[in-house]
Amino acid sequence: MRICVFEDEKFDCFFPLTLTRATFELRCGYISLLERIRRNFPETEICVFLRDYLVPTFRKRVNVNAINDLNYLEKDDTL
Repeated sequence: MRICVFEDEKFDCFFPLTLTRATFELRCGYISLLERIRRNFPETEICVFLRDYLVPTFRKRVNVNAINDLNYLEKDDTL
């Protein structure tokens, strides 16, 4: 199984915090929402969908299976 984490059009509600990072990278307590998902589902593949201009820096900082790849969703069951 894989989990898809995405941003919707409401990301601007969190400005200016989301100008330089994806909404799911915001901290909730001491870890980000994405880190929380990874800790709770350690064996699960994770794909993300985020704004295009954030992809280069996100790719350098975070290791995920796919970024903004719609074809990745078709390969297996996705939550």
